[in-house]
Amino acid sequence: MKFKQRLIGAIGVLVVLGLIGQMSVAYADADYDKAKANAPQGLPLSNYFKFGDFAGNSAKVVDTGRSDGTQMVQLTDAKAEVGTIWTGDDYALDLNKNATASMWMYFGNYPVDAGDGMAFVIQNDTRGVNAVSRASDGTVGNGQTLGVWGVDDNPKGTAAQIASRGIQNSWALEFDTYLNSNNFDLRTGVAKQHIASNYPGYAGSYGSGGDFFYLNHNGLMKDSSDPNYLLSSRDNTWKHLTLKWDAAASTITYAFNDKNPATGDAKTATGTQTVTIDRSKIDPNGTGKARWGFTGSTGELWENNLVIFEQLPGIVNSSASATITNTRTDKQIATGDAIDAGTPLRADYRLDYTSGSKSWTGISAKINLPNNFATNYAKVTYANGKTTLLDTSQLSDQALTAAIDDLNTTNNVATVSVYGSATNSSTSSAVSVPAATSHFNGSNALTMASTPAYTINPRNSWQLGLYFGAVGTGMTTTSMTTTADGVDLTGYFTFAQDNTPSSEALINGSAVDLYPSVNGKALSSVKVSSGASREFSYHIAAADLASGENHVTLTAGHAASTGTVYSTPITATVTAGALGFQSVSDTLNFDETLTGSTETIAPVSQPDVSVSDTRGGQNSWTVKAALTGMSTNFPGTLIYQPGDGSSVSLNNQAATIDTGKAASSATDVSDDWSQTWTGASSKGLFLKVPGSSTSGNYNGQINWELDDTPS
Repeated sequence: MKFKQRLIGAIGVLVVLGLIGQMSVAYADADYDKAKANAPQGLPLSNYFKFGDFAGNSAKVVDTGRSDGTQMVQLTDAKAEVGTIWTGDDYALDLNKNATASMWMYFGNYPVDAGDGMAFVIQNDTRGVNAVSRASDGTVGNGQTLGVWGVDDNPKGTAAQIASRGIQNSWALEFDTYLNSNNFDLRTGVAKQHIASNYPGYAGSYGSGGDFFYLNHNGLMKDSSDPNYLLSSRDNTWKHLTLKWDAAASTITYAFNDKNPATGDAKTATGTQTVTIDRSKIDPNGTGKARWGFTGSTGELWENNLVIFEQLPGIVNSSASATITNTRTDKQIATGDAIDAGTPLRADYRLDYTSGSKSWTGISAKINLPNNFATNYAKVTYANGKTTLLDTSQLSDQALTAAIDDLNTTNNVATVSVYGSATNSSTSSAVSVPAATSHFNGSNALTMASTPAYTINPRNSWQLGLYFGAVGTGMTTTSMTTTADGVDLTGYFTFAQDNTPSSEALINGSAVDLYPSVNGKALSSVKVSSGASREFSYHIAAADLASGENHVTLTAGHAASTGTVYSTPITATVTAGALGFQSVSDTLNFDETLTGSTETIAPVSQPDVSVSDTRGGQNSWTVKAALTGMSTNFPGTLIYQPGDGSSVSLNNQAATIDTGKAASSATDVSDDWSQTWTGASSKGLFLKVPGSSTSGNYNGQINWELDDTPS
């Protein structure tokens, strides 16, 4: 019986062990599938990376299956593996410029022990993309080396020998998911999983423990209350990492777990460290460049080591910021501020391209406006001067999407500005407006920005209404075209307590202030006088308007007995006339056989020159032209003949060609110019050449100038 009992017990143990083994494999597969299914948005990796060329490199690029094309790097997925992946030569990190790396990392969710982790590495190893840890016999080092640290395989060895087996001229930030309590992680105060850094190819990174060596952990981050600091079996999620390289200070700051994996919104990092980098250890030849990438390894235990990139240093270095401004006071709203209901606001989202080997391309702005932000209009302004109006009619649930032009060194800033006002329907309770996060996703960089959290005070029970048009029409928007002198905006006011007529329903216009702005620029406030009619008229000068479409916003303020009350802003779209060339020919050719005598030559075809002036009124213009850039031996003179017997030279001087006034249609300046020269009465551009001229090809440039001139 005892024998049978022992035998049954042994069989039971074997069965249990077998079940545990099968369950582990199934769990790991499920873990990978879940990681892939919950993959946050990242970049397609294109041709940015190269794999280390050594037998058994387990690294690979995997499609996540997301519709946005996100790809992830898988460094390991089985026992006894080493995976490395590096940027190509064209995408090296410029050590003389600030840079940001932003990525999501996944370390598996093995329920007992995992191994061994991965490392972010910056290096100038002469082996380039083939750099990897190697044992004294030349085999690739796995397990505790993470593929980057030196291999400790000789009990009588030295720290220098161990360092020689790591990746040379490098700095590594390790994410160690397995505590090597018998050597590498001993005597470091490390409690299981941790993050730390040092120089893998530097002997000073290793300390002696007698018959073994351990790694000196710089910039250590750990959590004694959570032994599964990286795996975090409690939530089974991706962890975000942000690294910032400060070129002037030669420091790297790394913040771990600083974004919400479900939303991508910023959150307080689990840990942040800043370490100083000795450039001589990573760039001994002073090239100012360094390759970067990831290594990862497993030993007897294993895990899924996965990375998704949001921003790749050296390729595109970009950032975004968000602010809210009270446009009445031109003061930015800070976190915790309280503002009045009706306050006119501007939400600015600034995108900066700081450096990189590529332009920031394919940028989609996914803007989430703060709650209780009533939008009037929006625009995008670029560093190169271009401005684009956005279609706010597509705004849904405070979300606005816009395509942004590519950003690069010549056009490095784009600012999305959304104009509106603060709303609060309650007369007794303030409303808290939480931070709102917006995302700016390009084909080669993703970034985000959040507005501050603030409070909107209860609205005044007295309501000041501001409208365009005749009394009673209730128009809050209007469109018009300017005259030469500008435009008059007309409308009326209402004033009532919660929309109930009262003794103050008719207000004296002299007590009402108008706060105008044009295209986001605040103009001086004015007091309007309307008397009992409640009507107002406000004039905007032509000088305050840009050519084309303008957005004019008016807000009214009234000092009531219960305090100053502000209206909801109203917006007028004002189209101002423009002055410009409608057409100017690209070339002007003269092709004539010289006779040896002084002669005047007509061009092959007179240029096409026309002017459009839709400004209206008595506005006037002048067209001038000058010939520049001709060689000093050019014998001829480019002249303009107005057809009255006179002529004027254009050589290196601007000469008047024509004048005109604003008109409903374009003026064809060259319509009556002569195609042949018959004498002083011929009109147009001609080339006067002396008899001593030598045949040849002569090239220059005609600069056409259009001036706004007094009428």
